[in-house]
Amino acid sequence: PRGTKELRGLYSKYWTPINSRNWFEERIPLKTEADGRMFPVTDTSQSIITALLDAADEAGVQIRTKSKVRSIEKDADLFRIHLSEDKIETFDSIILATGSSRVGYDLARELGHTIIDPVPSLFTFN
Repeated sequence: PRGTKELRGLYSKYWTPINSRNWFEERIPLKTEADGRMFPVTDTSQSIITALLDAADEAGVQIRTKSKVRSIEKDADLFRIHLSEDKIETFDSIILATGSSRVGYDLARELGHTIIDPVPSLFTFN
């Protein structure tokens, strides 16, 4: 699938499956199924969500929802985010999670990124 090399290189170089397991084990009890898959002992995805949100909060990450981004400007080392309620906020770094949103792709293009048309793909990380 498209992007496999880039994704696998990124994950294997900076964040391995062992890193992931250790990170989660520090936060929630895990269990290993007979086939090697790992899950929270609670068997609920809420345990994973809570661990991720708690870690983001501890790191000072600001998660914004229900705020429409009209535009993003990059000025020197800062990003100016223009929100729909005529509000402008400034950050030193951002994560642009677009999903399949064409609006998100447009924002990325405006920041100088090249967008490759997405294609459906399912694959596993080994």
